[in-house]
Amino acid sequence: MCLVVAVSFSGCSSPSQFRPLTETRVTLNQPDRIGVVAFSSASEINVVMPVNKQEATRAASASIRFMTTADFKSWAPGTGGDPLYAAILLTLPVTFPIISAVTGSVNLAQSWVRAENESQLAPSRDILQNAVAGVLLETRVRDRILAAFQAETNQPFTVIDDATLRAVDPTLRERAWHNAAGLNAKARTALARRGLDRVLEIRVHAPALIARSSFDQHLALNTQVRVRLVSLPDGKELYCRDANFFGAPRPYSEWSAGGAALVHAEIEHCIETTSRIGMEGLLPTTTQAPGFAGQVATMSR
Repeated sequence: MCLVVAVSFSGCSSPSQFRPLTETRVTLNQPDRIGVVAFSSASEINVVMPVNKQEATRAASASIRFMTTADFKSWAPGTGGDPLYAAILLTLPVTFPIISAVTGSVNLAQSWVRAENESQLAPSRDILQNAVAGVLLETRVRDRILAAFQAETNQPFTVIDDATLRAVDPTLRERAWHNAAGLNAKARTALARRGLDRVLEIRVHAPALIARSSFDQHLALNTQVRVRLVSLPDGKELYCRDANFFGAPRPYSEWSAGGAALVHAEIEHCIETTSRIGMEGLLPTTTQAPGFAGQVATMSR
């Protein structure tokens, strides 16, 4: 069995190029109180199955209707412009519907041949959706990172629970779709007043078990995890690292086999990989004494 997983990582301040790891290493200060927030752009892992024959036919037919009945009157000449361009536009009401009808019919035929019947897709869809239901990647990645710190350092952390997070920054999860998402100034000030010096932000972006195209029967687990350390209350970025996880594509029938065992294994692999890469530049402050575990508290309302 061959397992292929692509993981890319970079510093966050220059998304167009990788930032060397040596430039992103941060030494944590044990006396600092560090809060931890974890959030995601999705409430759970999204399962996107290939389209069924009915959906494919409906989409192709709608495309044909639109392209063959498009209103070109608003494109007609009379408002100035290049005469040659205007002449070309005049021919579109005749030529474009014909071309669109031919290409649309081809697409319709391909859709019918390549798409699966719903009766084939439904059982696997149900199994996969049940497998990912309630799986919060952001929480699992956060716990894995904190467990690693507990094992290696006595740096204390304070977990900001969901109720507190919603209270100090109600729109954070909605903003998680944006690349620069993070706690706003009001939230940073509120956390600083509660005695925190820094905050470790863990963002999971667009987690999905998804096909590469509408008709592709192969699904793969994809997501991006970003780990940032910012100071409070000014929000100065002290550390930032992305871990982009692209899992191995497999037929949806394999993912759903055996009670979706492969799905659970892939989720665990994703958590382990992204959390490890996300925290690689955060250095422990001291060597842990035997039998001592780092302190992890919880901040609640």
